[in-house]
Parts: sequence; structure tokens; C-alpha cells
Amino acid sequence: PLVDSFTTEMMPGKVRGNRLALVYTIAVTAGPFIAFLTFAMQKYAPPFYSWRIIFWFMGAVGIAIWAVRTRLKESPRWLETQGKYKEADEITTEWEDKTKKDLKLSKLPPVETETEVNEAKSRFKDIFAPDLRERTTMMLIFQFFQSGIFYGFTALAPTFLIAKGYTIASTLEFTFLIFAGFFFGSVFNLFIVDKIERKWGIILTAILAGIFGTLFGIATNVYMVIIFGFITTFILWNFSNFFHAYQAEIFPTRVRPTAAGTVYSVSRVSTSILVLFIAAVILPHGVLASFGIIWVFIAIVVIDLALLGPKSTGKQVEKIIE
Repeated sequence: PLVDSFTTEMMPGKVRGNRLALVYTIAVTAGPFIAFLTFAMQKYAPPFYSWRIIFWFMGAVGIAIWAVRTRLKESPRWLETQGKYKEADEITTEWEDKTKKDLKLSKLPPVETETEVNEAKSRFKDIFAPDLRERTTMMLIFQFFQSGIFYGFTALAPTFLIAKGYTIASTLEFTFLIFAGFFFGSVFNLFIVDKIERKWGIILTAILAGIFGTLFGIATNVYMVIIFGFITTFILWNFSNFFHAYQAEIFPTRVRPTAAGTVYSVSRVSTSILVLFIAAVILPHGVLASFGIIWVFIAIVVIDLALLGPKSTGKQVEKIIE
């Protein structure tokens, strides 16, 4: 939620979705990269150290990230909500001066529109204030059930394969091929995320994921299983990129991280509930039955966003709340 909020506030409206999608495209490469390192260490390092080396590596990278973090500029929008106008002005003036220098301009073009970020203390209860109550409720419903769509497939994909009769060895190979769709889906999303209205992008990808997930569920040919599984993960990562941008940009600056963090935390709770429910109660009735309940989650998400979701793509974040 902090990444979503920070990126939202620091990027112009026309490319805001693309920049956040780029962040997640880089992030999604971590899975195969760590998997490769784990394989290499298991093969070449002494057994006692093989898995420990991976943790040492991640710890070193974590320290490096903290060092990089010290060079980040604070969000001028957030600074204004805290009444720190001088600091906000210093940062934006620095950006303006650099732009004039890089483009060899004597002065910048006139400002087309002006927006004001009101100074206000952030309080948790503000996300349920009259002007935000409907929006927060809409996102709480969405986040509770979207986890059943996303993790209902991704967390249980290996289990679905085993239920189809594949061995553990082949399941691991198939899962790797299927999950490759996450990366390619995120790359594809870079080109469309700012061209499609965000709420409709979420709705469209949810429905498509349901269609291809169901085809994955009924497929018996091994090639069709892999192809439909790959397409499903491809679509699901588009779904993810769309909603990560959406959950931050539709809230005002004064409560953006609080609101994004609150609604997203609901999805963490519901993941443990819904995935366990699908695995323990529905899956014994077959893979197709599992996708039947996922279609129920899709229907709830579609109706919720279609009726209550505001439009946001390309707008200045201060204008979305109006």
C-alpha cells in the first residue's frame, strides 16, 4: 500500500498506472530469480549453507534498499497535507529547475490547471467520513472477494493439477510454465493500463480470468492445461496491476496510505479464509466446482465496481475525489 500510495502521488496522471505497473513488473521477476538462486545454491553450495545463503542475500539487498531510500524525495502532496509548504515548494522547484536545464528552457509553460491539497491531520475514522464512506465500503467488498479470484487460482494451481492426476514432479514443471504468465502479463499491462478506464479494466480482467480459469479446470489435454493456465495467470496479473493503481488513486492525499492499507489488509485476511474454504469444502467436489465458487466472487466484484466504483484513469488525483 505504501508503494501504491507513493507512486500514485509522485507520477503525473497520464502515466501513473504505467509507472506503478513497471514497479510490479520488476517485482514479479523476484520469484523466478530467487527460485534460480535456490536451485543454484542447492547444487553448488554445501548443504548446511545452501538455503541460508539465500536469506543472507535477501538481507544484504534489504540493507541496500534502505540506502537507496534515503535519496528519495518526499511526496510534495503529502507534505502539503502536513502544512510543510516550504519543503514541498523546495522539492517542486528543484524538479522545475532540472526540467528547464534538461530541456534548455528559459521558463516553463504556463500551468493549465491548479489544484489545492488541503492541510489536514490524517485520522483513521476519516476513511469512513461522508465523502469517502461509499468508496471505502466499495473497496472493502472488492478486496475481500478479489483475493478469492486471484489466490483461489494461483495458490491452488498445483493442487488443481494434482487433482487432475498429474504427479508432483510434473506438477512443479507445469506450475513454473503456468506462473510465467505473471511476468508476461505485467509487461503487457504496461501498454494498456493507462488506456483503459481502471474500473472497467478490473472488471474485464476478472471476467476473462474466470473464463480461462474454467477452461483450465475442464481441460484434459496436457498442452491445453498449460496454455489455459498460462493465459489465466497472464490475465490475473493485469487484474492485479489495475487494482493496485486504483486502490490508491481513488482516495485523497490526506488518507491515501491509511485507506489503501486498510482495504488491502482485508484481502490478506480473506485470502486465508477463502483459499482454505475452496480447498477444504469445494475442491473435494472437483476442480470445476472450485471455479464455480470463484465465479460467485467474480460476480460480486463486477457488480460492486460497476455500481460504486469512480472513474480515475488519467485524472489528477485531487480531481478523482470530486
